[in-house]
Order: sequence, then structure tokens, then C-alpha cells
Amino acid sequence: MLINLVFALDLISAGPIPASASAMQPGAPVAVLEAIVADARRRVAGRGEAAVVGQTRAEWADSALGCPRQGEQVEMRKTSGYMVTVRAGNSLLDYRTDAAGNFRLCVIRLEKPPLSVDPAPVPR
Repeated sequence: MLINLVFALDLISAGPIPASASAMQPGAPVAVLEAIVADARRRVAGRGEAAVVGQTRAEWADSALGCPRQGEQVEMRKTSGYMVTVRAGNSLLDYRTDAAGNFRLCVIRLEKPPLSVDPAPVPR
């Protein structure tokens, strides 16, 4: 099974503080990215391919990777990892990882389709 991985820098202004430029790494391990893409496919079933469209090295102030779940016990400690954005169908899924390769889905954003599409004129 071929997984389309596109490595691009995806800066998100509201989120964790990016790690310093001197600490930048090439990217999250491929095995972690493959697991994230597989998770995105399961969550957005039947909507076509899923692919990593961006990743940014980041640090969070807590063990929940800046994305705590209701009722979850969170340890306040510096946690390094990556923010990974996956496109699946018309959705963008924002994942967070830690340095150990654990990941969690933080946000699903739906891209708005156009209200209408005019077909391109056919040259004669």
C-alpha cells in the first residue's frame, strides 16, 4: 500500500511554541506518520486518500500535547514532538505527537466546498 507523504512546513499561529531553529529535526519518524495516516483513514472512512500535508516540530507545556480531553489527568511538563496535518477527503485533521511516537487527534477541520462550480468552456 503506497502512502503519499508530503513533507511541508505547516505553521499554525495559535498553538504550541515551535522549537528553536537549532533544535529542528527533519520530521516525525515515517512509522509514526504512517500510523497517523491510517488513523485518519479510519476516522474519515470512504472519503478518498489521506496524506500528510504538513508537520512542525513543537513543544507543549503538558503531557496532553496541548490538547487535553475532558476529565483527563494532565501532567504539567515540557513535552517535545510534532504537529502533523493530514488531509483526508474534505477534512484537515490536526494530530500531535510526542518524542516517543505517541499521537492524538486534536482537531478536525472541514474545508468548505465551493457553492457552485462552473465547468471550464470547451475549446472548439
